[in-house]
Amino acid sequence: MQSALAAHLSDEGWTVRALADTETRAPGIDLIATLDDRWLAVEVKDYPSSTYDHGPKRGQPSPRSPQTRRDSGSPTRCSE
Repeated sequence: MQSALAAHLSDEGWTVRALADTETRAPGIDLIATLDDRWLAVEVKDYPSSTYDHGPKRGQPSPRSPQTRRDSGSPTRCSE
């Protein structure tokens, strides 16, 4: 998801300044991009999978379906 967003922003003229290492699952901002005098900071949320993606259970089936684990939060729009 993060790489697709970075590619799209680049295609639209944005300069991607920083990308988080998603393999380490570090918290916080995942992508920083600039266009002229505008800055964009994004925290990417990916859809949960049916298997574990990290740790000792990597590749094994997850006990909960992606639908029950989906974040119920609402997107937030930043002011310009």
